[in-house]
Amino acid sequence: MDLLTPSLAGQRSPQQLALIAAEESVTFETAAQRARWLAAWLRQNAEPDQLVCFEARPSLATVNLVWALLEANQPFVPLHPRWTEAERTRALQGLGRVLQLSNDRVSELFSHSKQSVLAEAASFVRNPTDLLCVLLTSGSSGQPKGVLLTRGNFLASAHAHQANLPFLPEDRWLLGLPFAHAGGLSILTRALASNSTVVLADSFDPAAVLASIVSNRVTLLSVVPTMLSKLLELDHDGALGRLRAILVGGAAFPAALRDACVQRKLPVLSTYGLTESCSQVATHALADAQRLAVTDSGRPLAGFDLRIVRANGEPAAVGEVGSIELRGEALFRGYLHGPPRAPGAAFVTGDLGSLDESGRLTVVGRADDLIITGGENVHPAEVEDELSRLAGVKAVVVFGVSDATWGQLVAAAFVLEPGVELAQVVQESRSVLASFRRVRRACAVAQLPVNATGKVSRKQAAELLGTALVPVERLLVG
Repeated sequence: MDLLTPSLAGQRSPQQLALIAAEESVTFETAAQRARWLAAWLRQNAEPDQLVCFEARPSLATVNLVWALLEANQPFVPLHPRWTEAERTRALQGLGRVLQLSNDRVSELFSHSKQSVLAEAASFVRNPTDLLCVLLTSGSSGQPKGVLLTRGNFLASAHAHQANLPFLPEDRWLLGLPFAHAGGLSILTRALASNSTVVLADSFDPAAVLASIVSNRVTLLSVVPTMLSKLLELDHDGALGRLRAILVGGAAFPAALRDACVQRKLPVLSTYGLTESCSQVATHALADAQRLAVTDSGRPLAGFDLRIVRANGEPAAVGEVGSIELRGEALFRGYLHGPPRAPGAAFVTGDLGSLDESGRLTVVGRADDLIITGGENVHPAEVEDELSRLAGVKAVVVFGVSDATWGQLVAAAFVLEPGVELAQVVQESRSVLASFRRVRRACAVAQLPVNATGKVSRKQAAELLGTALVPVERLLVG
């Protein structure tokens, strides 16, 4: 029986709280009882390898379903609750034959599981190589890709996290990320593997999250930078300072936001991860919390072999930007409907980064985000880092736009503080950016486009804001 089995968790720590939700707090013993009942239902109603598909709402009923699926060793596909009907339909078409459970059916099954208790756990065979779930990428272009992740992948990820940030008996991890994605789902699996408590947020409402941190004695929090920025704006009573660690990942960490965290002495740990690795690959240690003035994401976690390579496949030098390649037991089995990944083969992440002399990773962005202007390579994340430090800049996204002369031009969309002029910011940026990295097209907007995980989307920015961009020469006239 592996550590991702609720029955085992219920035996180890029966009275430990497994989940704190708005409607009920549940012990591991109760969670195991309900999971066993629903696992028996799944055995009767789903074929062994059939994918169970459901909307991953942040509810006790849905978490109960996830526990039961882990108990039954039944592979599943969580759908993002914010997807439109068209996006959901497109995703389902690519999955083949599934057992789809509606929200009402999930709630009904939860109600039955609360009323029915099985004395004995059913016997299910579980192997590390068994498929645990299929996580769908955001699908920003074309059909979403299904990432095949096994029980062994999630267990290896849990062990890697535990080695870097060991759980304490009093730890409570607030789940405010969508668990249709690896960052959110891995919180559930790591907590289950270590018999730790998860506090469930009904939605990401900044005021409610801050209140929950205080009332539920939350110690751990995972957020993307946009979420952290909203929390900082409202945290007038120091709720974030009560936390033992705040893990920040999923997107570039703006310099101004990092500086604000350092000023407040918040225990913020920058992370780098991806769906194909069950989330975290590299993360700051607690001792690094005040190193946020620099841009690295810490060292690779235990079990990961991370290398930076040049375009010709040769290892990059210390500090040299190249392609990030990974090996490790937490890496996925392959893509849905695609060939399996060869055991031990390097996975080319599509991200660019560098390693310093102490092995700390700095990620500069996606390879396909790279802007090539006049033969020079410009990494949008590096330009964003400089621009976000300018006075009056609340948020910024940098992307490339086509140009007949230069190939591409550097473009930027800014969210500015009230009363700040775009021309003023663009003028000030010229003193901190090399000529080939300077912004050539710019606009000011009320908010930046984000994807379902809250990550700012350069692709959407280029598509939606292209007509609003103004040549900087017009802004700087006079």
